[in-house]
Amino acid sequence: MLRNYVTPGEMKLRHSGIAKLIPNDDEFEALVASATSDVISDLGDRGDKASVFQTPIMFESSLKAYEAASYTTGHTSSLVDGKSARRLVVDCTVAPSDTTTVTLEGTYGTEAGTDEEWIPIRGMDGSPVSIEVQDAREYSEFFMPAVSYRFKTSGETFTGRVYLVGERVQDLIRYKFLYLLLESLNRDEALEKNFEDYGNSYIKRLNSMRADIDADSDGEIDNELAERPRFLLR
Repeated sequence: MLRNYVTPGEMKLRHSGIAKLIPNDDEFEALVASATSDVISDLGDRGDKASVFQTPIMFESSLKAYEAASYTTGHTSSLVDGKSARRLVVDCTVAPSDTTTVTLEGTYGTEAGTDEEWIPIRGMDGSPVSIEVQDAREYSEFFMPAVSYRFKTSGETFTGRVYLVGERVQDLIRYKFLYLLLESLNRDEALEKNFEDYGNSYIKRLNSMRADIDADSDGEIDNELAERPRFLLR
């Protein structure tokens, strides 16, 4: 099943020109659920099962996809090659007794190297990607790209899953959300252009998407993808 990680706040940062039109909370969740359903349907029409997309890039090679582990304070993960990744996900299943911070670092090499070669990875707002884990729930944050990544923890022990995912499917959900949002509104000339642009952006990404997938559900990303049918906006 496809997961939506985009929040109202992130959507407003990305699309500041129409930020005031983007709803919060329940209305946002209902509309993004509709967008996600449409994306799943369109991927199915392409011949793809939605369940094979968004394969997690696990930091620890000993862990299978979505397998949980216990992380103690001061933990430094293994290095992962995450060139296609754009989002850090922390899915906490057993909450820490106090706040734990998960910080993402990156390097532009493919070897672990020295600590000096690792730099803080920054998010959409320019600040370092650092997720504060307090409750048993899922957290995520978009980040700017490097080549290789690792994470560090500080604070109390928690149990959960820490992994990276690509952003191409999220882009599909985001543009479909914006298209559905403006479709429901009375549009002036400027909004009409936005409406057309979001629809065209969605179809362009759907037609050209070669996302990382796990076609045989073995927890490993498969790089070979067959040619897919092309779509027109409906």
